[in-house]
Amino acid sequence: MSKPSNNTDNQPTFSGFSEVNANESSVSHQISGLGGWLILIQIGLIYSLLSDIIQVMGNGIFNATTWDKLTNTAYDSYNSMWKPVLITQLAFYSVFTLFVLFTLISFYRKKSYLPKLMITYYAVSFLFSVVNFILVMQIDNLKTATDVPITQTSLVTGLVISAIISALWIGYFTRSKRVRNTFVN
Repeated sequence: MSKPSNNTDNQPTFSGFSEVNANESSVSHQISGLGGWLILIQIGLIYSLLSDIIQVMGNGIFNATTWDKLTNTAYDSYNSMWKPVLITQLAFYSVFTLFVLFTLISFYRKKSYLPKLMITYYAVSFLFSVVNFILVMQIDNLKTATDVPITQTSLVTGLVISAIISALWIGYFTRSKRVRNTFVN
């Protein structure tokens, strides 16, 4: 170790580097890459992609039996609002599946525009939750029909969870040093 010398910042200098600059440099190298909290983002995106595909392929609310029970006047669960609600959901899940796939590809390629994609992802997810809540709450027999796969409680819970998750992750993507250091391509 060499003898500290005075510099203009009044910081001791060792081998040509100030302690402050050496620490900043090592910290910025440590907080990059797809680790840390970004692991949860990866899991969430993969889960979102798979669950959206399942919804669109008809294994969720869009299967033929459920569709028939909700849109056929012969069933107690019928309401004229179900068809537009289900079509809106199907359109959203179809487009959003492609968006999530594009986002995942951009994520692993560490594209510089990914933070904006993720903010869009969470904002759109929350807005869809609000629109879905408003549309489904227009259905009169939601509380009384026994074979309806959606309940008022599940809608409110989903809306609250979506709001919390969106606020947290949007904040993360706007302030995180790891995000700034990772998505640079």
